[in-house]
Amino acid sequence: MHIVPKKDEVIEDILSTYKNVTLFLIDDRLEVLFKAKQVRPDTYTIWMKRGPFAEKTKQIEGFLPDATVDDLRMVLPIVTLV
Repeated sequence: MHIVPKKDEVIEDILSTYKNVTLFLIDDRLEVLFKAKQVRPDTYTIWMKRGPFAEKTKQIEGFLPDATVDDLRMVLPIVTLV
């Protein structure tokens, strides 16, 4: 787990530290998930569609997260199936 003030500025560095593993990224900002897919296409992106960012977020053309949830309890079944 990584908690940083500005994810979009460090996401590339964080993702590059993980090699040969299945990587899941859960976030409430589509921009962060989109950037993660650009940096590391095999990242499994999960959009936490709740809160202020989710309400204001516009879709990114050509990008869909691998999964969308509105409750963290929905994540466990997803990560155990992948």
